[in-house]
Amino acid sequence: MKNRKTTTQIAIALTFIFGVFTACNSSNSSEEHTDSHDHSNMESHDHSNMEMKATSTIDVNNQYTSISKESVDQVISAYIDIKDALIDTNAETAKSKAENFLNGIDEEVKRALGTITSSVSKIANSSEVENQRSDFEILSKEMYELVKSTESNTTVYKQYCPMAFNNKGAYWLSVDKQVLNPYFGDKMLKCGRVEETISSNE
Repeated sequence: MKNRKTTTQIAIALTFIFGVFTACNSSNSSEEHTDSHDHSNMESHDHSNMEMKATSTIDVNNQYTSISKESVDQVISAYIDIKDALIDTNAETAKSKAENFLNGIDEEVKRALGTITSSVSKIANSSEVENQRSDFEILSKEMYELVKSTESNTTVYKQYCPMAFNNKGAYWLSVDKQVLNPYFGDKMLKCGRVEETISSNE
């Protein structure tokens, strides 16, 4: 009886040890598979992002390469005229200055400007100052890309108002360091700050 009992206990112990060993191996195998999967995903994701960022930068820089310094200066000046009309909260003047922008620039330059031309056209076709200001915000982002990726004889200041468009915030460009806000006009004329100076390439 004792021998049989001892044999049974040994068999149970061996069965338990084998079960633990098998479970550990299964767990390790699962972890190795998970690790391999995670590394693969991370590697693929990172390379994809890097490629997208590089393409975006190249597209912006290449878009305006055909525009001369003098034409960039002309575009900046026409943009500033629209900005000044919005500072005065004058929709008719903003409309007129946008039309002047479109009529005063060479057709080839207008094609090279791409979405800038489209944004100016929207301002020219509007008589509501708040709609013009919304389109001007988009225009300002496009103009920023232009002045950052081309050469000009004009020093430009990137200015920012954190309270524009219900505290969403918006920026614009100016050739004067003094802040005069085109999104609020005389309601909050000096609300804003200079965020960046883009020096001329004289």
